[in-house]
Amino acid sequence: MKIALRVLAGGKYGWGNFDRLFTIANELKKNKNYSLYFYIENSIKAFNITKKIFPNTFFLNLKLGIKEEKKIFNINYFDILIYEGEYLTIKKQKFYKSISNNFIIFDDLFSKKKYLADKLFICQESSNFLKRKIKNIKIFYGYKYFPYFNKIKKFNTYKGNNVIIALGGGDYFDSYSVILNALINSKLNLFIFMNNENTIVKIKKSKFYKIKHFNFIFNRPNIMKAIPVNTIRFGIVNGGYNKIIFNIHSIPILIVATRFHQIDISKKFCYKYKSIYMGYIKTIKFENIQKSINQMSKYPISKQEKLILNKKLLIDSIIKY
Repeated sequence: MKIALRVLAGGKYGWGNFDRLFTIANELKKNKNYSLYFYIENSIKAFNITKKIFPNTFFLNLKLGIKEEKKIFNINYFDILIYEGEYLTIKKQKFYKSISNNFIIFDDLFSKKKYLADKLFICQESSNFLKRKIKNIKIFYGYKYFPYFNKIKKFNTYKGNNVIIALGGGDYFDSYSVILNALINSKLNLFIFMNNENTIVKIKKSKFYKIKHFNFIFNRPNIMKAIPVNTIRFGIVNGGYNKIIFNIHSIPILIVATRFHQIDISKKFCYKYKSIYMGYIKTIKFENIQKSINQMSKYPISKQEKLILNKKLLIDSIIKY
């Protein structure tokens, strides 16, 4: 079986799209009957990581025209083609559908005006899903389909002064600045994760880099494996991929929407799984950050509910027609 994975990642598009498809690909490669082809748009970093594991990996420039993309695909025909990324035109959907027996779209935002896929996976729960009706497409909705298969690490939570901050793989220097400014005089010991090269460069030139209780950890995408302490009071995360990972590892979280589309899914997530929503980064006030942190220090651990994922259900739903 020939399976293609096509993703838009890196820069302002963040790292979550790539992380999810890379996770799925690593699970699929366990079956020797599957031949995998990876097509990565925009992120050289993601391309280099993937190429080491999947020989049939191809790089696409950002917003590559359809004629150029057809040349890279070289008129291959796939049993399954999986796409994840924010921008997907009708023309490209028609192209992907024409070269695959089963065209699948992962779209957590449910944001496309029209879908031509055979299957649609919406792994994060959003109000948009309740407002629209899509015909002639199999829809797989909910966090149970979220692709995260890493071993769960146990932490001691609600103890000590260690706080983990992870705001996503995009260039979120401004978002980090808002949060860090509010924590300069705190007694908390911060471990701050960053993977975006532009953000790292800016942070190294900023006032934050010299603050003693700010511990920066760069280019470690597997956050749970890289956390250098076992005792964590709580985490401050963005409204995308990280909120799910922290929840799965039973780390209590404050969630800040670093992009506009994260507002709705963050609020719904916090309501359902009993986390604390801080607000939208562009409008959040200093007092609200302080209030949320104080609230977290009093928050009973029994309040936060844990997500339940289903790896077998996800993989079977992808493979079976």
